Amino acid sequence: MFDNPVYRAIVHYSDSSTGLIRVRVPVLSGASSILDISYIGRTAYNGVWAVPEIGSQIVVTADDANLTNVFWVQVAPVPATAVDLAEVLVRLNELELYRDALLLGVFE
Repeated sequence: MFDNPVYRAIVHYSDSSTGLIRVRVPVLSGASSILDISYIGRTAYNGVWAVPEIGSQIVVTADDANLTNVFWVQVAPVPATAVDLAEVLVRLNELELYRDALLLGVFE
């Protein structure tokens, strides 16, 4: 039975525009074999994929002993939420009020 072990991998290649990540897993395949990370469970946000830097170490796992799908074990990036955007709008309105006060010479 395959129990989904995790492995240390070294990022050989990554591209934030396509989401492609290629890694080496020295304990499994030595330093010369390169494995692609699956797109399953990953997505782009605003056209940009979260990818690790080339040369960095990440943790990976696979869905079977044949490494059919290799997955990057990570915390999913949190996209901007409506609450975050509402906070930005409030701060922008405050800045506009301060700007108007400065232009009119009115200070609090």
